[in-house]
Amino acid sequence: MNFFPQLTEAQQMDLAASSKMIPSRRGHKLNVATTAGGNAYLIKEGHVRLLRAAEGREVAVDLLGPGDVLGLTPILTEDSDADHAEVLDDVLFCRVPARILRELLEATPGLALHFSKQQGLRRKTIELRLIDIAFCTVKVRIARLLAELAKKFGEDHPKGRKIGLKLTQREIAEMVGSNREAANRATLGLVDAGAIEFEGKNIVIVNSDKLAHEAQWDRPWQNVS
Repeated sequence: MNFFPQLTEAQQMDLAASSKMIPSRRGHKLNVATTAGGNAYLIKEGHVRLLRAAEGREVAVDLLGPGDVLGLTPILTEDSDADHAEVLDDVLFCRVPARILRELLEATPGLALHFSKQQGLRRKTIELRLIDIAFCTVKVRIARLLAELAKKFGEDHPKGRKIGLKLTQREIAEMVGSNREAANRATLGLVDAGAIEFEGKNIVIVNSDKLAHEAQWDRPWQNVS
């Protein structure tokens, strides 16, 4: 995966010489606040989730996959990043020194704009999730989460759209700021409504209209920016 198509060949070679590939196993936690000041982490393979304290519990506020970058906030804005990241499946990071990435951003306006937009969308996702936690039922939160995941990590499936990411009930609960029992009941409610089915540990969206109804949206995948 080429994270930086805007760079010249010489810039890409210099970047490769300064970077290091770091494998990480499921369950490993990365303190973005303390590590991002020295490095940015580009996700080449696998998935991680961003964790943040909200209403007395740890909430997974976003899921990131190949093409996403951890540690951009202090590089782009010089602000600290309060989130933690937890590896969901085996991940391969490309670790880039913050100084090197900052120099590339200053020299390549198109690259800086790309990452600024990525950060803006991430902030919007986090803000909307925290609003949902405050005002929506668990069932609505899970329906919206699944719609978002289908958009970001969905794969074509004979019955509809399969979310290409295996999540436990605990992980789903933490994504919507709930406990595992309530999240399990709400998820089974979506099954009973004919919106989703389980295929092993994967979730398949079998009826997007019914999922939209449960999420209180008209078209779920079009309503996730």
